Amino acid sequence: MDNKLFNILNQLQNNIYITDPETNEIVFINDKMKEQFRLHDVIGKPCWKVFQKNMNSRCPFCKVPTLLASKNNRLIKWHETSETLNEIFENYDSLIEIDGKIYHMQEAKEIGKEIVLQEKATYDDLSGIFNHSTGKEKLYQLITHPHPDFSVILLNIDHMRKINENFSRQIGDKVLKTCATTLFSSLKEDEFIYRYSGDEFILVLFRPVNEIHVLLHNTRKEMHQICEQNKLPLYFSFTYGLVEIKQETTYDFHQLMTLIDENMYIEKLKRYRTESLEKKDEVLAVKKSFDDYFDPTINRLFDSLTTSTDDFIYISNLDAGYFRYSPAQVEYFKLPSEIMYNVLDFWKERVHPEDWDKFYLSNMQIIDNKTNYHSIEFRAKNANDQYVWLKCRGHVLEKTQKGDRLFAGIITVMGRQNSIDALTQIPNQIHFSETIHYKINTTKNSFYIMLVDIDDFKTLNELYHRDFGDQILKSVAHLFQKVLPDTAQLFRLEKDVFAIIYENASSKQVNKLYNDLSTILIKSYIEKQISINLSISAGCVCYPNHCHTSELLRKYCETALHHAKEKGKNQLCEFNSSLLTNREEKLALVKQLNDSILNNFDTFFLYYQPQVDVNKKMITGVEALLRWKDENGQIVSPMTFIPLLEEYDMIQIVTIWVLKKAIMDIKKWLTLYPSFTVSVNISILHILEDDFFQSILNVLNEVDFPIQNIILEITESTTSKNIHLLIERLNHLRAVGFKIALDDFGTEYSSLNILKTAPFDIVKIDKAFVRNVEDDEYNRTFIQFVTSIAHHAHLKVYLEGIETTEELRAVLPLCLDYIQGYLFGKPMPLEEIQTLMNKQLF
Repeated sequence: MDNKLFNILNQLQNNIYITDPETNEIVFINDKMKEQFRLHDVIGKPCWKVFQKNMNSRCPFCKVPTLLASKNNRLIKWHETSETLNEIFENYDSLIEIDGKIYHMQEAKEIGKEIVLQEKATYDDLSGIFNHSTGKEKLYQLITHPHPDFSVILLNIDHMRKINENFSRQIGDKVLKTCATTLFSSLKEDEFIYRYSGDEFILVLFRPVNEIHVLLHNTRKEMHQICEQNKLPLYFSFTYGLVEIKQETTYDFHQLMTLIDENMYIEKLKRYRTESLEKKDEVLAVKKSFDDYFDPTINRLFDSLTTSTDDFIYISNLDAGYFRYSPAQVEYFKLPSEIMYNVLDFWKERVHPEDWDKFYLSNMQIIDNKTNYHSIEFRAKNANDQYVWLKCRGHVLEKTQKGDRLFAGIITVMGRQNSIDALTQIPNQIHFSETIHYKINTTKNSFYIMLVDIDDFKTLNELYHRDFGDQILKSVAHLFQKVLPDTAQLFRLEKDVFAIIYENASSKQVNKLYNDLSTILIKSYIEKQISINLSISAGCVCYPNHCHTSELLRKYCETALHHAKEKGKNQLCEFNSSLLTNREEKLALVKQLNDSILNNFDTFFLYYQPQVDVNKKMITGVEALLRWKDENGQIVSPMTFIPLLEEYDMIQIVTIWVLKKAIMDIKKWLTLYPSFTVSVNISILHILEDDFFQSILNVLNEVDFPIQNIILEITESTTSKNIHLLIERLNHLRAVGFKIALDDFGTEYSSLNILKTAPFDIVKIDKAFVRNVEDDEYNRTFIQFVTSIAHHAHLKVYLEGIETTEELRAVLPLCLDYIQGYLFGKPMPLEEIQTLMNKQLF
């Protein structure tokens, strides 16, 4: 035998042994393996006797027969768990030649720790299935890429908290593991399950929905049998919600989770109602006292509070399932008793059908311990069977000595306290109307009404979320009150509109008040270092100078406010009669736009502007531009009608029409020009809408147009407000093949930061930098600088606004990718562009 070879093998840190493949006798084993397995005098013994227990012949998993049968003398890699050491090894088996004879050699590397670490990052410790992060990633990849039909099921184990409390945490863990194991064993290839939260699992199944329902029904039965076999002191079950996802549909992940959660709660309600059918309308015996259900101290506090407020206070033991209501509430809603079980059954009959889902979901999230607080507005029938608006707020209290969760809430009949705005705590619209009526009917004094609107508040709400918007409204109300004169009163009307009634004021004083309001806003937000540009627009009207009725005062004031916003915002406009004509003309245009939309967009049409490849000197794409004719057949400027579409929330539906029309027009060209692109302008606020992604995919599926031939253009002035909120949506769009262009680049101070952080494919430099570019060194340098940075970031650069040959000569040396402008064609019908195709344009 080759002792030099054995000396080398003895120095290696992996386990190595060599056997005679004919007899399985060990001819060599290195020192590392002897030490780890504590082996002595094993040379000449069969390997299966040394390394295995209770074996009478060669191991069934032995690789020697495979190696001997192989003609390529290949290396076999496999995993093995050692019974002796209870460790996992990665084995490498091969045949080697020593002194002219063939031997079998195995090298084994211990990898147990590596596998444990990998499994901890992938699998849930308790249930053994995928953990949340791994499962979520697999599901996200599935829904954002082409896929077959499949279903997503959210499964929630019933009464898990009670199982833990009434039996033990160990029993609860056994329930979770049993459920996970049972479900996992039923999966087919490519199907998977992961632990979504404490007592919830997500299943992804590729089978018909009816088969899934049968599977889950049988799983419930199997789990009951397991309980009996293991003598568990309980039976457990689960509730599930299911969403079927067809091959042609793509869901936003958050939207999918919300929908499946709602479906599960609907199923929970059905099960709740079935389980409680025998107890329906059950009222506790009158002979029992309240102290039998709640601590006496809590009852005394409850009695004290209910006698000192017009609101309805209630308390609940969530775990026992009973509620205590005040006598006034019993009378107002015709409740069966002050203490009740199964209150959801009762409220199901009283709550307005349109409000039931949100009412039920809000309550079930409390019951299921998903939140400890709720606040909800809904309609419910009173004792006279009339619907009234209610506001219900409640909070989970500390547990009782028995471990039960207590819940306390307050229900406000909004009609009783409808003079105060709940958010800002200033008088509201109802109080405003009543005050105007009162002043007109009882006073001889003149007064001004000023309507104040926060500019771009809708955008602010969309980009920074509603909670931030609510904080802005509360802060604005507080600041306004600081500068109001003694004879002025502030109201909140709706959304971001405030009103001020200013008695015995002159036009000059009203202007000063507007300036004071604007100044305190700017000062406050500079002091707080909040990087938003908060400004206000306002309109005002005077009684009795302009009109004599409350209806006209409101109408004229709104007209003045709209005029202030149309003139550029951030200003006050006082009403005059000429504004009415302008306002009526504007509303007439709005009606015509809406009528056209309802009539299948009959007066809208598209023009296209060529986009020229600088290297090919040919047209390789177009930008789709919306045009509209009024009822007289006159083309209206986009600067006039597009702001109206945006202001009156029609821009989203029109944008989808533009996309569909454009790709239908271009599709017929793709046979001759397969890489031809069409650019469509998209509003950032539209992209942030939950249904945007699905709506454009629906259009593409309907028309069967390749996504890679579409460029979505986004204006920089809107992206810079909060680029981070858009990154996820833009990445989603790019992931399925859309190209994203940043339009009007260079018009905002944050351009370079946007270029650095946002997922764009194309930068379109604004046409403002083309003006006098042949003589303007700054503009030329800016274009060259942006082009260089964009190319380093692997972005293409478009330059807009080329109108003269002098401008073209000046920009050609700047290494642009595409150019666009009147020099190559104004916006025109698609047929006219076709005559320019295949021509070198410069």
